[in-house]
Amino acid sequence: MPGKNSFMPDECYVLEHKEISSLIRSLADHNMSERSAESLINMGRQAVQPLIVALKDPNMDVRGNAAWILGSIRDERAIEPLIGMLKDEELEARVVAGVALIKIGMPAVEPLIASLKRCDSKLKRTTANVLMGLCKEDRVDTGSKQKIMNTLRSI
Repeated sequence: MPGKNSFMPDECYVLEHKEISSLIRSLADHNMSERSAESLINMGRQAVQPLIVALKDPNMDVRGNAAWILGSIRDERAIEPLIGMLKDEELEARVVAGVALIKIGMPAVEPLIASLKRCDSKLKRTTANVLMGLCKEDRVDTGSKQKIMNTLRSI
């Protein structure tokens, strides 16, 4: 039987969730954001879902840092939300989301191509730039590069 001061699994989850939430809130603080980002990256997959939620935060620093961290973690669950962020009103947010998708690499190719086929002209330009960035940064294999180039020629 656990001792009076030992943690049960549910309590650990609550503490972990509170820590992640606190770190995400501190992404808005220029004095703490770098250390918080490093901690969230080290948490890896367990920080992904709260970071995805943070992509909708009203604070640009939180959104941008969350996108950058998701790109560093490279979890495929972040792809669609990051593609959605390519529509952000803030240019900086769109750029950071694009860089994050490039960091994720190959898994982002098909969702980006699908997005390219169903989006407006402004978003098409941003999405096309991300796809070209994937090719330029050698984040995709030769077959995917060819598919990207064929898709870009057809739009």
